[in-house]
Amino acid sequence: MLEASNLLDAGPDGAVNRYVDVRDVALAHILAYEVSSASGRYCLVGTVTNSSEAVNILRKLYPALELPER
Repeated sequence: MLEASNLLDAGPDGAVNRYVDVRDVALAHILAYEVSSASGRYCLVGTVTNSSEAVNILRKLYPALELPER
């Protein structure tokens, strides 16, 4: 997200991206370490969205950012 100005150019039109809160990732690592029955691989996905939707969310949260219009 630091390169938000290039977000829309990151992939083909209609590309789907997966986003997750880093706090959830940290908690998952702690639980995987502490819970003895945890094994295998886990996929952490908080939200599935496309780049345009992500830019719109950023625009609402951070109106001062200069984000692409397309």
